[in-house]
Amino acid sequence: MRTFPLFTYLSLLCSILAPYLSWLGYSPVAQLLISICAFTMWLDMNKFSRSMQVSVALLTGISAYIVYSYPFTTISWSGIAYTATIFSYTSRVLLYKQIGYSRLLWMEPVVISCSVFLYTYELAGQPLKIVSIVAGIPMVLLTFTSFVGYKDRHQLAALLRNSFLNPGAKAPGFSLPGHDDVMFNLSDHLGKRDMLLIFVRGDWCPSCHIMLRTYERNRLKFQSKNILLVAIGPDPVGVNKEMVKKLDLEYFLLSDVKQEVSMKYFLKIQPNHVAANYEEGIPLPASFLVDKKGIIRYTSRADRAGESLQPELIFDVLDKLK
Repeated sequence: MRTFPLFTYLSLLCSILAPYLSWLGYSPVAQLLISICAFTMWLDMNKFSRSMQVSVALLTGISAYIVYSYPFTTISWSGIAYTATIFSYTSRVLLYKQIGYSRLLWMEPVVISCSVFLYTYELAGQPLKIVSIVAGIPMVLLTFTSFVGYKDRHQLAALLRNSFLNPGAKAPGFSLPGHDDVMFNLSDHLGKRDMLLIFVRGDWCPSCHIMLRTYERNRLKFQSKNILLVAIGPDPVGVNKEMVKKLDLEYFLLSDVKQEVSMKYFLKIQPNHVAANYEEGIPLPASFLVDKKGIIRYTSRADRAGESLQPELIFDVLDKLK
């Protein structure tokens, strides 16, 4: 059962009320509500891949422009700034199939930096108010998140230029505990089924949530082709158990805490950052299609934008193997 997205519903309520209060003449209150929207979206970031949360973020961006621009007599740079900041925050989720993790690295930092400048520029000529300070806090937080994300993706792009386990190679064997506390041995399934090994970066990673849900939505298609789905991440069993419930997954999620299996599959380890703190660092995301003989037939990588969200590519490879 999925966890209740309290902050998302709070953002939805505030984004609906804010334009109405602005129309009634309570602009300071409306601006504070928009700030609450932006802040609560940031708190719900680890569940941001849900379509409802993306929709709420876009609605908040539109509401922000209305609140800061009403009654639309002049151009509101702060309204544009707030809207651009929120849209930038959701852009990589919306365009993930096109840009993936590591393309257009400049996008979020540039857009949000310009937004902060516009917001500050408009407020510079006005008396300083508490509401203006409070309204700017979520923008600062989103700016910080943007630059942390840039550093993370830049490191990932650099690591992906190095060695990688390619199709035709023998899949390294392993034995790991599943979210159900049962040990999973790769060798036990050889000769019986083709397998798709999905390596994720951890529960903290919103994009990994997108990837896991995409495979869950296509799970029946994989089953019809006798493919066993197996996800592998660096979190302990207890965290994986909660993630399976949260994402409604119906396939294995294995715990590779020491990341020995990730290293066997040449998934380089990144340094930790503020969103994650693993003893070994953060593994790179990838997926490997392993046939019944234990040979890797297909891989998807973060530097190949959107491959992890296109299971049909894997189905094409399988059709050629049959």
